[in-house]
Amino acid sequence: MPISEALYPIREVSNLTGVNSITLRAWERRYGLIEPVRTEGGHRLYTQAHVDLIKDAVNLTEQGVAISQVKALLDEKANTKKIDFNAGESDFQNRLMEYAFSFDAEHLNQELDNLFNDLAELYWLPVLSSVTKKLKKESRSGFIFWESQLIPRLQTRMRFAMRSLSPKTEKTIWVESQPGTPQTVQLLAALAMAVKGYYPFVNFYSIYAEQNYKELASVLDGLNCNALALVSDTKVFDENFWSQWADKNPGVVTHFFLDGSLQTQLDSKVNCSLYNIQNFTRI
Repeated sequence: MPISEALYPIREVSNLTGVNSITLRAWERRYGLIEPVRTEGGHRLYTQAHVDLIKDAVNLTEQGVAISQVKALLDEKANTKKIDFNAGESDFQNRLMEYAFSFDAEHLNQELDNLFNDLAELYWLPVLSSVTKKLKKESRSGFIFWESQLIPRLQTRMRFAMRSLSPKTEKTIWVESQPGTPQTVQLLAALAMAVKGYYPFVNFYSIYAEQNYKELASVLDGLNCNALALVSDTKVFDENFWSQWADKNPGVVTHFFLDGSLQTQLDSKVNCSLYNIQNFTRI
């Protein structure tokens, strides 16, 4: 279950869907309709995807479909959607670009709603990264407009992600970016790390651009961070600096989100992982 989803207790899910707690538990036990997240104490927690699924189930039952048949219908719908993901990604990207170029806030936000509802993080992270990169290259005004609309939405999703995580009990990670990297890309990388179970601290100011080892190490120590993510969507990358950083801080797990065409040996370092910033997959 994606960790970056908001998590709701069963009482709140009942309020959101109109389905009482007893019925929700019955749908889980008898029909396997929902598989909630469980806390260590055994309490049920539900994601937004669960809430949407329950609402879909309610709509089907109101149309006369027996609850015993609902799961099969919803699974069929989900499988059909998966088949269309690749084509859907391209369609989403084209429409988002069009609305950003034309400064169409209404349709852009509607399309972002559709993107978040229809695709999992695995799919919408690279879509948004690709659109950001293209707009940055092709249209400064379109790029500025795009960030003005997308950043608040990503920050909201980040807040939802952090509701289910705790800096006291979870792994924590400091998310740093190189100068010139869009905030949208940095937030996408932070969300990708939240999916992996990290509680992210996101620094938008790139105060370590002057290669200050000591200050960065001090911040990580103060926050009890044992992980660092460096995000860069440029081809300018100081591998020597970060190689020395890895050597000086062997206890810090360092994740590099870089342009996929860059040639680097950092993945040979202990506790270093490389990701392609275009699709957020390991290099």
